[in-house]
Amino acid sequence: MELYIKNKKSAKSTSFILLILFVMSSLNTLQAQSKRVSFSGAARSVMYYDNLGGEIMNGDTTSADKSFNGYALLDLGVNVNPNKTTHIETVLRLRSTLGGFWGAGVNLEVRKLLVEGIIAKKLKYKFGDFNFNLTPYTFNYNQEELSINEPGIFQDYKEILYYDNLISDTAWRQQGLMLDFGLEAEKAFKSMDFKAFITRTRSANIAAFPDRFFSGFHWKMNQSKYFSMGVTLVDLFDLAATSKTDYKLNNLVTTLNFDVKYPMEKMTVGLKGEAGLSRSDYTNADKTVKNLSDYFYDATLYAKTDLGIKAAVSFNQVGVNFTSAGSQSKRMNWDAQPTIFNEVTNDVVSRNASLIDIYYDETLYNQQIQQQLQTYLPKYSNALPYGPATPNRRGLNVKVDYTEAKKEFIETGISYSYLTEIVGSGSFNLKQFTILNGYANFHLDKLIKYDKKLLVTLGGQLERTTRDGLKFSAIQLNSNLIEAGFEIEIFKKFDVLAGVKWFMADGNEFLEIRNNYNELVDFRQYNVDERNVLYAGGLKYRFNEDIFVTAQYIHNDINIFAASTNSYTFNRAMLLFNMKF
Repeated sequence: MELYIKNKKSAKSTSFILLILFVMSSLNTLQAQSKRVSFSGAARSVMYYDNLGGEIMNGDTTSADKSFNGYALLDLGVNVNPNKTTHIETVLRLRSTLGGFWGAGVNLEVRKLLVEGIIAKKLKYKFGDFNFNLTPYTFNYNQEELSINEPGIFQDYKEILYYDNLISDTAWRQQGLMLDFGLEAEKAFKSMDFKAFITRTRSANIAAFPDRFFSGFHWKMNQSKYFSMGVTLVDLFDLAATSKTDYKLNNLVTTLNFDVKYPMEKMTVGLKGEAGLSRSDYTNADKTVKNLSDYFYDATLYAKTDLGIKAAVSFNQVGVNFTSAGSQSKRMNWDAQPTIFNEVTNDVVSRNASLIDIYYDETLYNQQIQQQLQTYLPKYSNALPYGPATPNRRGLNVKVDYTEAKKEFIETGISYSYLTEIVGSGSFNLKQFTILNGYANFHLDKLIKYDKKLLVTLGGQLERTTRDGLKFSAIQLNSNLIEAGFEIEIFKKFDVLAGVKWFMADGNEFLEIRNNYNELVDFRQYNVDERNVLYAGGLKYRFNEDIFVTAQYIHNDINIFAASTNSYTFNRAMLLFNMKF
């Protein structure tokens, strides 16, 4: 819900603001008299000056190459506990765009409304807006591309993007009802958990599409410290009676997962896995019904030692027609246009998103479960563009992580994946994919006994796609990512930060074109030869763990070697104050 306050309605705006102040004052009085009401929230003020340059601006007489923007906002969270078993939470956002005087450009949003509690000391419920996830193949908001081991200077604003897009790890923000019930026992099992939910993911358009809901059931049993298992069922479906159109969808996914582990004196070994089926029923405008179904399985052998070493070997296979909208929807929406300098040149063409947009533009993030497999960019992620549930994949993954147990000087890890297609796409030959990535965090302050923070971070990924064949069908696509960060506390709570992300991709692929049923119907040739480098440096003062101010300079250099006239640079100077309370 949004209420916009305009200059031409200043009298109404003033009355509205006075009403808000009156409500806040009343709640403050109530809080002083009782412990039933508490407040939380966040506030932020940011200003940035942007400059677009490079070859893409040569001869451009119509596009702006400089921009100055900013805003201030306040999120006020009101928590009410009318009794011991009920909790009510709401978050209101008041935002003012830089340059909006006397109420112009000010808007109020309700970001969250939630009622939760316990019935009869046994049944937990949530009604309203809440975040949750299930398993990697049923309901999971997968990590976005190019995110291996973020330098600290990029994390500050990326956490803001996550916050604004309601992202909490791999949990989706949903709106609906959830019921949660648990049992405990002493002999047959330790505990059982039951969870049922229904959420609304899309409201109907009477002429175009019906209401869409996401519902499911999750059962988990902890039999002992050695064994646990669970069953998950989710269904994305349309309520046909809510629209005049005959089109409707029903996407049902059912899975079984388990975890068997054996703890020993200095290590724990185990085997875990998940397997399941999907079925998608589509009814189109002429009432023709189309059915697609497939299966997947995933098994992982793992070990964890007291020396700080964790290792895992896994094998999985995901069928060609396996469809799970809750786990295949992407976090990044590559069809969205960047907010700043979105159109360039005298021909008014769209500027493609680059690294600086990924880290500083909240409009690129997808917040909705998508029934159709979304657009992806092979240069950024081609092996697993839709996460573990990417269809038509079979392969092996090996992963090792190490954290120094005592000094905690180093944290490092490496993983290797080898995948192939199950069925060839456009060729009898199968694509082969390899992914190698690693990270390392060096806490140098603990090594040299420096009494303040001194951290160096490294990360990187190599991805390769190949396919044998004739010249017109052969594929070779390579992409490389290297990232490094540096943070040093020179005075108490005063940091100097720097970071770089270097990305390069070259080669060819064939982009898959799918119909409304997610069936592969055609291909489009895809070629890339570019280098994308993002640098940043800045200063940061931390008032405490929840409040900081930072000044940063960010430079993005995009070289498109196949079409050099599209190469450009993007510079940003930014001042940010951020707090949570």
